[in-house]
Amino acid sequence: MTPDEMRALAAEHAECEHQNDWPGALATMVDDGPFYEVFPCRLRISGPEAILAWWLRFGGESDGRRVFDDAIDPASHHVKEYLADDALVQVLEWDFIAADGERRPTSHVAVFGFRDGRILSESIYCDVNLTRYMDRALDERFRALPGVTQM
Repeated sequence: MTPDEMRALAAEHAECEHQNDWPGALATMVDDGPFYEVFPCRLRISGPEAILAWWLRFGGESDGRRVFDDAIDPASHHVKEYLADDALVQVLEWDFIAADGERRPTSHVAVFGFRDGRILSESIYCDVNLTRYMDRALDERFRALPGVTQM
């Protein structure tokens, strides 16, 4: 894939995730063996069913609870991109705003792998502030799902 094709596909994937368009997001990924990896949790989330459960944990309500109880300041969102032959690396930054007004800056690195013109994988490396939300979302019930494994 060209750098522009990788950027465009990752942008389409992210937009589908933000719009809770799960079929659209899954359509950007390979049919055989798509996966996410999440660090420092060291989880691998493989296959459409586990990936959908992952998205539902962050796309609003899951099991009657919200993962992101703090607001996200959209004006604070910044992305830097770096490209390799078959990968796109994004460094994403934004602020959570707690109910008391405290700003909690956060960042993560997302590494997209590609195969046959689609996304094979997304590996996510979280900072300490984002890890707090990940730990809440990726609880023991989530970790027990088929397709979710500890690395």
